[in-house]
Amino acid sequence: MIIECPGCKSRYDVTGRPPGTLARCRCGETFPLPEPETRAGALDCPKCGGSVAATNHACEFCGAALLVKACPRCFSRMFHGAKHCVRCGCDVVVPARATPDGDAEPRHCPRCETPELVGRLVDDVLLDECPDCYGIYLDSNALERIIADRRGARADTVLGATPRKTLMPTPEGPAYVKCPDCDTRMNRRIFAPGSGVVIDVCRAHGTWFDANELPQVIEFCMQGGLEAVARREIEKANIAKREARQAQLLAATEQDRPGNAMADPTRMSLSGQALNTLLKGVGWLLSR
Repeated sequence: MIIECPGCKSRYDVTGRPPGTLARCRCGETFPLPEPETRAGALDCPKCGGSVAATNHACEFCGAALLVKACPRCFSRMFHGAKHCVRCGCDVVVPARATPDGDAEPRHCPRCETPELVGRLVDDVLLDECPDCYGIYLDSNALERIIADRRGARADTVLGATPRKTLMPTPEGPAYVKCPDCDTRMNRRIFAPGSGVVIDVCRAHGTWFDANELPQVIEFCMQGGLEAVARREIEKANIAKREARQAQLLAATEQDRPGNAMADPTRMSLSGQALNTLLKGVGWLLSR
């Protein structure tokens, strides 16, 4: 069973732990494990969308195998494979860590190899910060919530809690770093065109920001950077459509122009014959 911390939204796999026992998140929040929901009802098949009884093991419409699980936030029943909870809208594909209460190994710094990142709760966002190089690691859902709330209090609070360091050494270590959760190499990519920030991303777990990069990203988002990128992309698409339309009109005009061999199959045939005769003549001259 996967549960979500009500404080910072971190997720944990608590399979096998009895309901009613207390779990303690890394952010300090303590919460009881719920009883699984047992009521029956109709659920949507995650493959075809058909309405199927929760007790069914296969979809009546498409034959897909069905497995019932609980939403990590509201604990309502849902089929395995669904991306969002139909009751609360929660994104259920966000990965979970090992069980809480210290069972999981501490995250190490992927940049300078400091053995343990320090967890810090800011508003409802859990930041894992390196005390040596000042880099910050964010879970996937934490970064998404900051960006989604870029006009609100959450982003402003996180920005205030992560001020830019005035004198920062250049981050040392390999250009490509490994994910603190799964130890696989993270992908380096530009956060967004115009942001000036290259981030390290593990699609399954989270994003690493070197010192000063997270405040820069938040400021970029709060100042409308993402909206500006979207407008530029729309304009580029519109320009491409106009250019394609103009090219089609030009081609049609050339096709209909008098004397155009492409528009006159007879002229095209005669032109081909003349070219063939000319080539034969050149070959005859060269053979002499």
